[in-house]
Amino acid sequence: YQTNLFNNHLSNPRVHIIPAAKHLHIGGSVLKAMNIIEKNYPTVRYLYSLQHDFSFIRDVDHLALVNVMDEYSDDINYVRFLKCDPWQISRTCGDAKPIAYNQTLSQPGADGYDYGDAAGGSSSNRTNTTTAKSKSNTLTLYPTSSYSDNNHLVRFKWYHSTITSLIKLNRAPEDPLQSRADNGCLHKTPVGDDITGLYLYHERNIQHLDGRGSVRVP
Repeated sequence: YQTNLFNNHLSNPRVHIIPAAKHLHIGGSVLKAMNIIEKNYPTVRYLYSLQHDFSFIRDVDHLALVNVMDEYSDDINYVRFLKCDPWQISRTCGDAKPIAYNQTLSQPGADGYDYGDAAGGSSSNRTNTTTAKSKSNTLTLYPTSSYSDNNHLVRFKWYHSTITSLIKLNRAPEDPLQSRADNGCLHKTPVGDDITGLYLYHERNIQHLDGRGSVRVP
């Protein structure tokens, strides 16, 4: 896996591969990367946290997301990208309301197709978005009590302080942060024991990869 990373990205100045002297798990690896970013790129405001086994099947409207996170700076801390339809995940969190925002992409499909509700899509439910444009320029972020380590966009300072506060980092942040998300939505207020500002992207746009079909590198 490491050999594939270096072979594919070593010559790209925009990609930095950060080796670990020991197994840091997700939490430790994420914090190590953020500490480096904070020191060397102090103006970074947002961060995409992407897992190696989840790929995007549709383009992300990055500009629209940054615009809405700038506008709702006190409300949105985390936008979760989805491997299922939004209605399959909790879309409530206390008294938080859905947030409408304007899209900037005219063709949301990464490959020119709309995959619809089916996992991976099929020829029967795909819509060619090069000819079928979106009927509305308005998208919606849904508040949620559901935290996931799956691909997400976060406010950098919020994420850095949240991950740092876990203390025990040699694990996936998902379980302890889910507990904190539940507390936040229930308005429980012990210091450091709740997180708020979690939202769901408006549609399914990631898929889980099956590594069993990967090509082995000597």
